[in-house]
Amino acid sequence: MNFFSSHKLFQKILIEAAQVCTDLMLQDDDDDYLTRALGLNACYNFYLTATEEDFKSTAVEIEDEDIVKVKVQFVRNLTNDDHFDLIDKRKLLGKTIAYLSRDANNSELISLQVKLKLFLYFIKLFV
Repeated sequence: MNFFSSHKLFQKILIEAAQVCTDLMLQDDDDDYLTRALGLNACYNFYLTATEEDFKSTAVEIEDEDIVKVKVQFVRNLTNDDHFDLIDKRKLLGKTIAYLSRDANNSELISLQVKLKLFLYFIKLFV
């Protein structure tokens, strides 16, 4: 992961590097401080340079003839765990930055973490 992230950062392909870091966050897989530092660098630089097009969802549902849909009267366990159910790219990016900076000792990283937590809180209020 470290080699891939550093390669993408040097090539300025920040969206792919941030996507890899988001996948690491979802898997709770941050081995060492180098991984966290590269991940924070990728996510923060992507956040600074991202446009509205970068945050739009491009997922297309594929129709499969093997899938059988059955109507039910009710759906049980209608919950959102705010982890695997996140589909908004802004929320995923914010959660990734907060996750990678959770053990921060640097004052700039701590202030960034507080700002992101406030940002995620206000997104929940208004969305």
